[in-house]
Amino acid sequence: MILLRADGYPCVFYTDLYGAKYKDKGGDGEDHKVTLENVDEMEALLYARKHLAYGEQHDYFDHPNCIGWTRIGNEEHQNSGCAVLIFNGDAGTKNMELGSNFAGKVFIDLLNKINEEIRINEDGWAQFKVQAGSVSVWGLKEYP
Repeated sequence: MILLRADGYPCVFYTDLYGAKYKDKGGDGEDHKVTLENVDEMEALLYARKHLAYGEQHDYFDHPNCIGWTRIGNEEHQNSGCAVLIFNGDAGTKNMELGSNFAGKVFIDLLNKINEEIRINEDGWAQFKVQAGSVSVWGLKEYP
């Protein structure tokens, strides 16, 4: 969460991006193989942090199993802005605002969990989607 929110300073570890394999002594005094898998979505999350997670934040914490927020972007970071959904239940949707400056723009899930495009309405709102027990980060389709 902290990667894409307005407050806080994220800390990303080497193993988050690249994973690691090594041997270590266990509590039993024996050598054990340790495997730490990389986080598949970490590169996309870091991309969103660097290019999209700017501007005012709107929180949507109105459901016990589905939270979301939007970052509406700013002038300094052209085409910045994103919508984030986290769901620990069945698949869901949440109506969230990005602002009228995004009216008519198409957003895609940068984590490739949802293979649909979402168009922002004339008032700057859209119904964003997330799969069951998953995270989706929505950004402009035409962003490089």
